[in-house]
Amino acid sequence: MKVLFLDPNPQRGRTWAAQLESDSLLLVPFSEATNTLSLLQSHPDIGALITRQPLNDALTLVNNLKSKFPSVVYLAWLEQATPETEASILLQGMDFVLSGDNPSQIKAQLTSIYRLQARLTPFTSGQNFFNKQIIDLNQGQLFSNHDLNLFFEILQILVENISSLSKDWGSVTPSILDELKQNALSLGTEELAHWLGSAIRLLDLGQFKEALQKGLEQEFQTVFSRLCQAIEALNRFDYFSSKKKDQPAEVLAGRKILIVEDMTHNRILLTQILKKYHPHILEAKQGQEALEVWEKEKPLDIIIMDMNMPIMDGFEATQQIRRKEKELGLEAVPILALTALAMRGDQNRCFEAGCDSYLPKPIDNLNLVAVVTQMINDKTPETCDLPHKTPFEIKKIGIFTPDQVYQVVLKAALDSMGHETELLFDNASVINQAETGDFDLLILDVQQATQLVIYIRETYPNQEIALFCNHAESSAALVKRLPQSLHHPINLASLTQLLRYHATHIKEVKRNRYLVEDFSTLKAISEQSHIQETIERSQGQLAVWQKTFRKIGGDLVISHRFNRHGRFGLILADVSGHDIQSGYTAAWFAGLIKGVWAQKPDPLDLLRHLNSLSADHSEEEDKRYVCALALLWDPLRNKLKYANAGIPGGILTKKETSKVEFLNWKGVPVGMFPGEDLFEHGEIDFHPGDRLFLATDGVLEQIPEEVIASLSQVSGKLDAEKALEGMVDFILRSMQVSDDLTLAVFDPKWPELAPGAYRNSFSSDLEETYAEVQRMKAWLNGATPLDFDWPMTSVALKEALLNAVEHGNRNNPKKFVDVDAEILPTEPPTLQIRVSDCGKGFDLRREKKRIAAEGQLRIQGRGLMLIEHIAQAVTFDGSTVLLHFSPL
Repeated sequence: MKVLFLDPNPQRGRTWAAQLESDSLLLVPFSEATNTLSLLQSHPDIGALITRQPLNDALTLVNNLKSKFPSVVYLAWLEQATPETEASILLQGMDFVLSGDNPSQIKAQLTSIYRLQARLTPFTSGQNFFNKQIIDLNQGQLFSNHDLNLFFEILQILVENISSLSKDWGSVTPSILDELKQNALSLGTEELAHWLGSAIRLLDLGQFKEALQKGLEQEFQTVFSRLCQAIEALNRFDYFSSKKKDQPAEVLAGRKILIVEDMTHNRILLTQILKKYHPHILEAKQGQEALEVWEKEKPLDIIIMDMNMPIMDGFEATQQIRRKEKELGLEAVPILALTALAMRGDQNRCFEAGCDSYLPKPIDNLNLVAVVTQMINDKTPETCDLPHKTPFEIKKIGIFTPDQVYQVVLKAALDSMGHETELLFDNASVINQAETGDFDLLILDVQQATQLVIYIRETYPNQEIALFCNHAESSAALVKRLPQSLHHPINLASLTQLLRYHATHIKEVKRNRYLVEDFSTLKAISEQSHIQETIERSQGQLAVWQKTFRKIGGDLVISHRFNRHGRFGLILADVSGHDIQSGYTAAWFAGLIKGVWAQKPDPLDLLRHLNSLSADHSEEEDKRYVCALALLWDPLRNKLKYANAGIPGGILTKKETSKVEFLNWKGVPVGMFPGEDLFEHGEIDFHPGDRLFLATDGVLEQIPEEVIASLSQVSGKLDAEKALEGMVDFILRSMQVSDDLTLAVFDPKWPELAPGAYRNSFSSDLEETYAEVQRMKAWLNGATPLDFDWPMTSVALKEALLNAVEHGNRNNPKKFVDVDAEILPTEPPTLQIRVSDCGKGFDLRREKKRIAAEGQLRIQGRGLMLIEHIAQAVTFDGSTVLLHFSPL
């Protein structure tokens, strides 16, 4: 243990350290005493602080530090001290008083303090120094002859008597205090008995009133409050009786709950979460409709209000409901703001509008039910019995606290949630369990386990640890260094949150260990999507910028060229998280897309198929949903098809009108409802010169319209790359990017064609097919005097067109066949014909193997054999067949 020594005289401090032969003494000159806070924060192994400062300065410093570092022992060193002075100093916040100038005496005093502190460390035989009990339950049961109802009633009488006493300190006498002290000892309320004993001693010294003014009354409020909280907690967890609390279904059954939400899938999700508790659920799609339902159905038990909706948002709807309640003299209905608005200040905006509570999206099932139950019962979190679900990874929990009340309450809370719990009673037992790894989680009392926590974290880093403390200790350095802690009095919602945090952390540790061992998985992650490849495939139509919040991100940008007539697909996807698992999910999702995209080029068909695959994995505990936007650009018809699964809407700028249009595309993430079709889809007019801005997160809506307009000049003035650079520059200068973010600018272009070449499109119809052969002949006759053996060329062309109509488009008259022809300036000149359909295309080598396997009598096979025998060269590229013919 290190000791921090504050002395106005640094030389004297060094002299005393040498005389005391203490190697662990950490000296800090008085001139640097202002750094005491940072020193304690950076040295958690400091167990004591000795100050030789002037007394008033020392007391001020110590009282400022005690709430932040309650486990440190604070000592004042005086040249001399009378018993009365020492008592006064102890009451004002000091733990010990050292006095005198004799090194041997001081060394003996420090040694005894060392010995006391050492009992808190894991390096002893395992015994611990126990603080006084709030309530010694063994003593209380013995006094009440194990009649717990009687025990409860007598405790309440004691509380009433003490409360009456505190209202008139002037009437206090030693005999009254002594009688209360005996009652407190009989009931096992040791902290209260200790305070009463201190008050009696001060009365005997004639310093009671002065001492009260300097701190005794404040100490009483702390002791009395802890006693009341302990009784309430024991009662809440049925320690004094066998009466069971209402179950969640009984709390919510028949309650009228209004869900106000504009997105269909969110209403479905909220209904599914709540319906198991059998409430009467009403729905409204926006604020105006919510007002109408409230008028018709009032009184309601609660309103779950989305805040960001069209027509009338949740802020205005809440304000109007509050105004009408006041006008009509109605009791206020509880309103829960459930919103994706999670930026700084959004929560205050919800409260200012009149909401009673606030939860951010995405929806947390357990927390939602907990808060709704709490609000309907009109209880504080400390007294609300909430429904819980045992986290999968948290099964066995060890509890280490010397306080009997904490033992009972913690064990009762965890047992009610289905966990296996065990009480541990000394440091050695805790260390043994950390070494064997028998417990998924250890919950340790911060008052007893400061050094123990440090030791376990350094020695057994895989052991999950949570600290249990009261609110006065919540700012302690060690508590702050742990990501989660539990406070007394216990809030069951906070306990659930703590367990879910550790369950998630356990899963992440396991998952990461497995994935790191799997080299092929990491390779897949690193190769999940190459942005440069995506950009090159777009042939100059796409510019992309990506920021990964961690080394491995969950954003995807994938493109696909379906044919040589410019049919181009683009997918933007966002997987939650920035860990190895999110990268793995992204790689898996990218693999699915690449495997089926060519077969399902239509955006809606693609998302439906990907969504259906999730149904087979609905029980996976680490399943993650994927937000995705699928686009299909058809330049010959100037149409852009889209299907959206949760990516924020983009921004469309039109060349002809210079209009800026914010696209409010919505949709449910892939995998959330495998059996439902909740993707928003459609088709928009999209011409070369128009421009589409996209982002995986909702940053575009924060860019002013005039900035977007300035970035949307026609190609030649400001190309896609320059527009993207301007958008990125604006976002990085004006916003704080704290998550994965992908930005893309899509600048459509026509497929290139040489002057004088032929281009046409026709619907999938046999008569049109034959007519197209004649149109091609007419063009060829006017384009060149060369003889390309038209009788044979026309046969190959007809087979290619029939192949596109019958096999590619499956005779669907709504699907088109696109045809190009041009004379290439080779030597000799070459006739090149391109035929593209809307199908999936095929692998030429695989098709040849199939035909060969079916035998020589097979004369069909998409006309491949005829085409290959006639044409000089045949190339298949996606859904395009490219034919080359030489002149005779």
